[in-house]
Amino acid sequence: MDSSKLKNLSDQFKGRVKYTAEHAIDQVKNGTQVVANAVDSLTSPAHILNDAGSKLNDLSHDYFGRLLKGQRKIVDGVVEDSAKRLRVMADAGNLKEFWDDQVALFPATRERMVANVRETLEILGHTRDGLKELVQSTVLEFKGKKTPAKTSKRRAATKKTTAKKKSASKKTAGRKAKPVATPEKAA
Repeated sequence: MDSSKLKNLSDQFKGRVKYTAEHAIDQVKNGTQVVANAVDSLTSPAHILNDAGSKLNDLSHDYFGRLLKGQRKIVDGVVEDSAKRLRVMADAGNLKEFWDDQVALFPATRERMVANVRETLEILGHTRDGLKELVQSTVLEFKGKKTPAKTSKRRAATKKTTAKKKSASKKTAGRKAKPVATPEKAA
């Protein structure tokens, strides 16, 4: 081969190498831009998850705080009820008086226990509603939709307890009322 053909081949080879190198650089640049855009697109979901985690943390702290206060109230009621029953027991003059006084305390104990259960269920209901709203709003944010204004209404325990008390009073209206003895007698 003569030198001119060799030089021509060399120039073609250099041209192809240069073209291939430039094409590879362009491909790397484009690929890097695609990756950068993908990384940028993770910012919004990360923020959404971070906000949802923060809201979940607040919700769980509120729930446990309310639940612990409710448990303290339950324990206080049990202790007070027990002390009252022991005082009645100590003050009873005979077995019939003891029994009548203990039976007279049952309605108050039952009402306290039912109120405690209702309060606990109300806490659980509010927590369930809060979790539901959180999940729904987080899903909407992931879909790129705005979170709707809060439309859910807080549960009103007074309405439910009033309804229950009315129906309970109708059932007991026909019964003969038992005399309620005062548990604590003057010494």
